[in-house]
Formats: sequence, C-alpha cells, structure tokens
Amino acid sequence: MPEVGTPFDIIQWSALLKSASALEMYCKQHGPIAPNLVAEFLILNPNFPRAIRYCLIKAEDSLHAIAGSESDRHNNLAEKRLGRLPSEMDSIDMAEILLSGLHEFFDGFQFKLNRTDDAIYETFFALRPVEGVMAREGSQ
Repeated sequence: MPEVGTPFDIIQWSALLKSASALEMYCKQHGPIAPNLVAEFLILNPNFPRAIRYCLIKAEDSLHAIAGSESDRHNNLAEKRLGRLPSEMDSIDMAEILLSGLHEFFDGFQFKLNRTDDAIYETFFALRPVEGVMAREGSQ
C-alpha cells in the first residue's frame, strides 16, 4: 500500500486514537505515533479502559457476577467462551497478530465474539418451557 508509513498514514492512526479517546494516553506511554504500537495499545493493553483486552477482562468479571460464579470457574457455555478470549489475548503478542494479518485477526476475533454472544443469549435470555407449566396446560 503506498500510504503506509506516510504522513497521511500517521494522521489516520492518530484519528483512530482520537476516536477512542486514547491519543493523550498513547502519547504519554509511547511518544510518536507508530502503527504497530497503536494497534498493540488498542488491542492488548490490559490497563487502558478502551483496549480490547481490558474490556474482555471486565466483561468476564461482569459475566461471573451475573451468573454468581467464582472468577476461576466457568459454569456455563457463556462463561467458557468468554473466558477463552482474555486467555488468548494473554498468550499472543503484536508480532504474531501482524504476522497473521491485522484484518484476519479482527475477523477471527469478531467470529469468536459472535459465538460468545450466542452463548450469552442461550444461557441467560432464551425462552425455555418451565417445568410443570407444560404438564398443567396439557391436563386442562
């Protein structure tokens, strides 16, 4: 791509940081805009509240609170699927992500989020017949 590494490319990465209200924090931690550091900051940072890894940690904590389960246990499919995502983030680095492709990483991540969403729906929101109600209705 002819734009990579150009001032226009740096403007786009800066705009991405601004859109996440992350430009100031990024600059404090890393200084000048470097695309691989921007991506790492927004994906893998466990301490920045708008980074993917941070959000996954908080989402897992919230799901455990909703389910009433211990943070080290996965008692249902939703907890199992969501629990895999922070673990995967712990075991990958930016070099691996870039080697496989940033677009491919996000496609795979989005697929996993969709499967997690399906499991959350099935675990907490899907309507199921209530025991005894069906039997009473059938006997009338």
